[in-house]
Amino acid sequence: PSMPPNTPAAIFAAHQREAGAKMSAAAAAQQEAAARSAFPGLDLALTRTMRIGELLLKNEAEELKRVSEWASEVHAGTYAIQAREVPCGKEREACGGCYGANAADPLKCAGEVAAYDRCARLAQKAFVMNGGGGAQ
Repeated sequence: PSMPPNTPAAIFAAHQREAGAKMSAAAAAQQEAAARSAFPGLDLALTRTMRIGELLLKNEAEELKRVSEWASEVHAGTYAIQAREVPCGKEREACGGCYGANAADPLKCAGEVAAYDRCARLAQKAFVMNGGGGAQ
């Protein structure tokens, strides 16, 4: 339930909250002073711990940047399409050109077809020897 801000009850409740906060702050300060006297090296240890924490956070940020860059490089290299020349491209073009020029007598292209066949067989053998083309 919300009270109007200017009523005596609201003013009293606000005063009580403020007094409680002051008492809580005073009690906390008293507990802190007791802990410091009970553990004299606590402030130094806390200062060192804070410094180490700051250094760790700084190093974490730098390390994260380096790892992200490395991951991007690895990803780009792994998934990049590596263009390769089509095997026997010249021989294929020669066959197509010959068939186009000799449509009425395709047997005149026997030399081009034999060269293309020879090249294709060598390319197939090389492909198999390289483990399917993965290692080049």
